[in-house]
Parts: sequence; C-alpha cells; structure tokens
Amino acid sequence: MLSNIARSRRVLLLIAVAILGLIGGRLAATPEDSEAESGASAAHHNSNAFLMPTPNTLGELVEKADIIVVGTIGEELRQQSFVGYDEQGRAITASDQRLPAEAETLFHDFAVNVEEVIKDDGTIQAQQPLVLRTIFARNTKEIDPAQHYPGVFPGDRYLLLLSRNPDHATYGFYYAAASRLLIDGDAVTLSDGARTPLPFSKGVAPQAFLGQLRRMVRQQQ
Repeated sequence: MLSNIARSRRVLLLIAVAILGLIGGRLAATPEDSEAESGASAAHHNSNAFLMPTPNTLGELVEKADIIVVGTIGEELRQQSFVGYDEQGRAITASDQRLPAEAETLFHDFAVNVEEVIKDDGTIQAQQPLVLRTIFARNTKEIDPAQHYPGVFPGDRYLLLLSRNPDHATYGFYYAAASRLLIDGDAVTLSDGARTPLPFSKGVAPQAFLGQLRRMVRQQQ
C-alpha cells in the first residue's frame, strides 16, 4: 500500500515538473512565438530549460550536457503528445492519469546528423541514432529576429549541447537557446532570433570557442 502511494507520488512529481516547464516556456515566449512555434511539450530538459538561467560560465554549460556535437537537424521522426514521464522514463498519457486530453502537449523528435563529436555519453560510439526531442519546431526555414526561441527546422546547423531525457533514448536542451549555439558567423551566439552573444564569450570566434570547449570537456572527463 505504502509503496503504491510512494510510486504514485513520484509519477505525479514528474508530471508536476513537466507542467512547470510548460508554464515557464509559455511565460518566456511572446504571443508571436506561441503562434509561430509548434506547441509545447513535457520533454524534460527542453521545457525545464525555460526555468533555468543562462549559464554564467562555459563550465556550467558543459556540465549539464551529456552529448556535445556540431551537427544539423535532420528529418522529423515523429510527433507525440503526452503529459510527462513515469519513474521508468515511459511516456504518460492523459488517460493514464485520468486527466483531460488538454493536459497533453506536443513534442517533436528529430534526427541529428553529426559532423563532429566533442562529448559523448556512449550513444554515438555505440552507433545509436542521436534523437533530439524538442517542444518547438518551425514550418519554414526563415527565422523571425524578434522570436526569443525559434523552433528547429531540418537543415539548421548548430553546436548542440544535449542533455539526456528520462526515457534514456532522446535528448533535449537544458539551457534552451544557450544549449543550441550558432557558429556560422564571426562570433558564437545564442540561437534566439536576435542571435544574442553568449555572455561569457562575447566576440569569440567559433574556432577559438570550439577549442576552449574541447579543452573544458577533457578537463571534466
């Protein structure tokens, strides 16, 4: 009896964390973002990222990442709605918890095409597919500079600092736009529409930043 109660509480806690993440995501977005981006989900790291501050140091950024790669967003593998994860990391539906269908939110799973591996938790070495689970996806290649957190689109190229989700099969962004950096310009920037400079690396060229990142990963391993 007590173990069943404890188990139910743990499941409800995971749902509560997911819901808080959703609320944070909505508060962080403008009305234009909400209309332009494709829904919100309970994907653990991606949604909780809105409750997290931008990292103050490179060490903080690296510490929360299980996989770090330079890569492009590949094909969309699937869309699914749920309310969170149970204690085994399985997706929970609204009906599982006797909740209204509106409690579910949509996430997108995308393949990631890897160019360079900087940090690996074993997934890439084992030749397992790298799958990004994200709340937001764009339906056009164009990005509105006014958007705080544009969704991803196949072909987007990033420096991705990915954190493992509770399902142990997909990954998300712990620090939102700061875990999805743009390295195609003169300096490394966040992946917001305005391409805001990374606070602790303003003006640093991509190759210099990647060198710092590789050294930091070696130090933490």
